[in-house]
This record gives sequence, structure tokens and C-alpha cells, in this order.
Amino acid sequence: MLMPCFCSAIEPADIIDIVAKQVEKDTASFSKRMQWKHYRYTSKLRHPLSVTNLSKCSVDLAVKSSNNDIINNVRYKVTCSKAVSHQKWSINVNTKINYFMGVATLSNSVNKGHLIKASDIVYVEKKIRKNNEYLFSDNNVIGEKTKRKLKRGSLLKRKDIKVNRLVLREREVLIVIKHEHLNMATTGIPLKSGELGDTIKVKNKRSGNIITAIVIGRDKVAVKVY
Repeated sequence: MLMPCFCSAIEPADIIDIVAKQVEKDTASFSKRMQWKHYRYTSKLRHPLSVTNLSKCSVDLAVKSSNNDIINNVRYKVTCSKAVSHQKWSINVNTKINYFMGVATLSNSVNKGHLIKASDIVYVEKKIRKNNEYLFSDNNVIGEKTKRKLKRGSLLKRKDIKVNRLVLREREVLIVIKHEHLNMATTGIPLKSGELGDTIKVKNKRSGNIITAIVIGRDKVAVKVY
């Protein structure tokens, strides 16, 4: 998302369309990094009125975001290295980007210590913030217990449930190493706790190497070797 996007020579009035295409690419990359699978986004682009005074660009435009996180207020810099007037120009295009996803909501009121079942959950589309505690999948909810009494219609957040950590930091785990048709195993020490499906760092006790593994069960992680 920080890489320039080179586009065909255009009229200045078409800048918004060019930036919109870059936004589409950047939101896809950002949502993948955040592990957001089923989402939609909206974007509202704004440019200064001076855009109509710019000379036509005779070379490809470079479009680049100044933000690492493509969410909320994002600024794009559009640069023309060679205009018809033989002068360089650049202009900033500001955009507001919102993401929407289905988040876990309670279909029934529940008491503290309630074991959450599939029938307790419905998914309602909400605007998502980058640093939120919303839950997007049954895998993160079903089978967990509530920490407090919750009303019907409440958004279920991570702080509301007692998460069953399958792997605990610094507690020895079995590392399953998968390579084609061969499976091997060794032991390691997790550098952080993890739930089912989480990707965590684990120190191999035998070699001392730090590896990336996926939590697959109680005190068990897997590594796939290509």
C-alpha cells in the first residue's frame, strides 16, 4: 500500500478515479493483514479545488498513500513528474475509509458463566475500528463462557468472554512438523499464548530457533515446511 501505482496519462479531473482504484487495492491488502475476510468498505474522496488548474500530465501519475493503515482518514499524494507545461506538480487527495463486518451479537440474554452456544449468536453488520474487540467468527465464541450478565442484543466483545487459551506462554508444547507425506514432532516453548488457529512464535527446544507456528490443539502447534 506504500508502493506507487503508475497509471496512464490523464486529465487532472480524472484524479479521483485513479485514486479510487488505488484505494480498492490498498483496502484489500489492509483487510488481509487484519485477517478480515467478509467485509465491505466505503470511501469518500476529497480533493482541493485547485485540481482544475493543474496542467495535463504527459507521463504516468504516481499515487502513494502516506498511511500504513488504510482505515479512517487516509491521505494520498498524486504526483506528476512531467506535465504538458513542463512543470512538476503534486496534489493531496484525502479520503475517509470505513469498513463494515458482521459482528457477534447475543440473540438471548445470558447470565455470568453461561456457556455460549450457536443459538445464542447472531451476526449484525457494524462499522469496524482498527483496535476493537468485536468477534467475527463462531470459532472465537462458541464454547466459551461469559464473564458477566449480558442483555439480548449486546455486542459480544473479547472482554465479555473467558477465552479458552489452548497454548499458554512459556508452557511447553508439541510442535508438529508437516512436510509432504512426512510428519515429525519436537517440543518448544511458546513466546505468547494463543487460541485455536492463532499464529504464534515458538522457540524450538532442540535447536533454539524461533519459528512461526499455528495453534491446532491443547499444547500443540503445527509448522508446514515446503
